[in-house]
Amino acid sequence: MESSFKKIACAGPDDQDKRIDRILRTILPSLSLGIIYREIRKGRIRINSKKTDASNRISSGDSIEIHNSLLQPLKKDIENIKIQGKESTVINRDNGPLEIIFENDMILALNKPAGVAVHSGRRNKNRSTPGESGVSLDEIVKTRYQNITGRSLSFSPSPLHRLDKNTSGIILFGKSIEGARIITELLREKKIRKKYIALLDGYLETPVKWVDFLSHDTDKGVAVNRSPESGGKKAVTRAEPLLHSKNQTLAAVEIETGRYHQIRKQCALHGYPLSCDIKYGSSCKEKGSYILHCWSVKLELTDKDINPGFTFLTAGLPEDTVKKISKVFGPDEIEKLFNDISLLI
Repeated sequence: MESSFKKIACAGPDDQDKRIDRILRTILPSLSLGIIYREIRKGRIRINSKKTDASNRISSGDSIEIHNSLLQPLKKDIENIKIQGKESTVINRDNGPLEIIFENDMILALNKPAGVAVHSGRRNKNRSTPGESGVSLDEIVKTRYQNITGRSLSFSPSPLHRLDKNTSGIILFGKSIEGARIITELLREKKIRKKYIALLDGYLETPVKWVDFLSHDTDKGVAVNRSPESGGKKAVTRAEPLLHSKNQTLAAVEIETGRYHQIRKQCALHGYPLSCDIKYGSSCKEKGSYILHCWSVKLELTDKDINPGFTFLTAGLPEDTVKKISKVFGPDEIEKLFNDISLLI
């Protein structure tokens, strides 16, 4: 390689047959696509020390080199694609660590705190509560894991399902194209069961299955139940009482569909809003948010399915959540409940 060029990255197995312009756009985000095309035409971005074309496709092991004259403006980009080593079982963020529940080369499972948005976006950043940075979980993970496996320059870790900002618990990220594909396919085939812990207003006596057709009244800001012909979307939720107080229920909740705010909406529609969920009708006057925690993820695999490295995961409840429900139901009852994990599978 000529001394006037510097190798900045090496393509991994997941980059096989990807267009070079698309890869460059991902790893050098400060360059517009127009500038990338111009620099390729001028021969100042090369593959394996040779001039290339923007539409050319690369192979695993190919090296990407750029002319020294471009290095300074791209310094930050280049630093970001250096392969980092694994650290501890937590990921640091501005206001505390993130607990890693499971990790391999394909999948990362985190115990998401309440109050942290999964996806970035101006709406989430503008709604950060005092003491929060407003940085999304997606951004934190991308920064920490950029090219960590060395498998891909064009792929970056991303969340594989949704959790609302104020919901805590298990969130899965794809660390590779293969991992993302496996989990996405299992979700589509309804082979992933997620169970939530929720604190509800009211006394839910027996297990229930709710089937509704949800819509949203934007004027009143509430969920409404409509027929499919009127625009309602089918939502199926199961709820099972675990503990009772005089006017509150700790329940295990499982959804068979994935509608926006589904658990919050259906619980409210049937007279059991999440405690302190003022948006959906709770009369709770206490400060703080509702309690909704993704407690477990269970994979129901067949012999034909690929195992992503786990079949069952659980995420411990946040400390402040344990304190709150212990105050309602008693610490002994809470300890007994979570010692008998079979109730929550």
